[in-house]
Amino acid sequence: MRYTREQACLAWLAQGMLGSRRLKKLLDEYGSAEAAYDAFQRDHGASLQNRISDYSLSLLRASASREKLHDMLVTMRKWNMGLVSMADDMYPESLRNIPEPPYMLFYQGDLRAAEGRCITVIGSRSATVAGIAATKSLCRDLSKQGVCIVSGLAVGIDAAAHDGCLDGGSPTIGVAASGLNVPYPSENVALKSRILSQGGLLLSEYPPDMQSSKYVFAARNRILAGLGHAVVLMEARIRSGSMLTVHHALDQGKDVFAYPGIPDAPMSEGAHQLLREGAVYFTSAKDILEDMDWQPAASIPKRQDTGQPRPAPRKKETQPAPAKAPKAPPVMEQKAPTPEPPKTPEIPLPPMDDVQKRIYDALADGERSFDQLASQTGLDASKLMASLTMLQILGAVKALPGKSYCRATE
Repeated sequence: MRYTREQACLAWLAQGMLGSRRLKKLLDEYGSAEAAYDAFQRDHGASLQNRISDYSLSLLRASASREKLHDMLVTMRKWNMGLVSMADDMYPESLRNIPEPPYMLFYQGDLRAAEGRCITVIGSRSATVAGIAATKSLCRDLSKQGVCIVSGLAVGIDAAAHDGCLDGGSPTIGVAASGLNVPYPSENVALKSRILSQGGLLLSEYPPDMQSSKYVFAARNRILAGLGHAVVLMEARIRSGSMLTVHHALDQGKDVFAYPGIPDAPMSEGAHQLLREGAVYFTSAKDILEDMDWQPAASIPKRQDTGQPRPAPRKKETQPAPAKAPKAPPVMEQKAPTPEPPKTPEIPLPPMDDVQKRIYDALADGERSFDQLASQTGLDASKLMASLTMLQILGAVKALPGKSYCRATE
């Protein structure tokens, strides 16, 4: 991979951890990263004193020599790492209008993965076995419909989301909280290789060799939210980085979906809190696709469109149709009386508490939406959601497309 001098100077500026807003201001003032680097070389950064933090200034000074710059480019080339900025056409459009978009991104893989339908899936590193299984299944089903899954490359829910997407045949995007050549977390080194080998994309706001930190994780979350058309929370506690990503999504005007999980489970408390606050309830990929008003499976490509023209379909050779034999006159047959179908024995209901019985009774006349059930039963969203989940576990109620429900016997 070859780099322009402007890209090399941008990579140097990334070493300063300036933040996207301050970096953009400096570039507007100097006109280019090259001009900023040349000015820095002339006065050793004196003109930036009192304009950026002492810490950022020390980082830029430590990496400003031509030898250091050369070493960084060698590392980038070794790891097949590209650099894209907001001045480039290939910069992800979904990030341009978010609050404080990253001015530049280091990347490995195919930037076109970010051009399709993307859903961000987030959750805890300490996810339950059930949560990991549900995440992998959901992302595999979305991937089969041509949806690219975005996640944060961590263990737990993130890894399950990436794995499920790759199993479904679509590319996945991983957003790192460190330099792309840093093996963090070590458990997911093989996963990163698989993402790249299957046409996916790895992104980072941070230069090579940059280690992760609490600040870096918090800043990374706005990019996770920005890349997706919507954000799906699987499992998380109320006080967690995943909830910060949700807040970024809401600030960006994105839809937030919350997986109900198991009532009263600690890892479901974040999702239940969001459901109380109006997040979208779902139990399957079909719910999400319908809510996003995306095409049905038959018309969505399994992999992201690469922009290459598709070959024209081959014409089938047609054989002349054989002459049809004359039809025989119809024979009138006497129909035997149709026997009555045997009566289906009634299935005994599972034991229910008073709230569950109230919901079950509300479904006596057929399908009801979540809002209709809330109005009919007088239950708040959180209580209704938890009880519906338990009724589905008991096998008494089943979920239908469009966040509706009916009795399981119907």
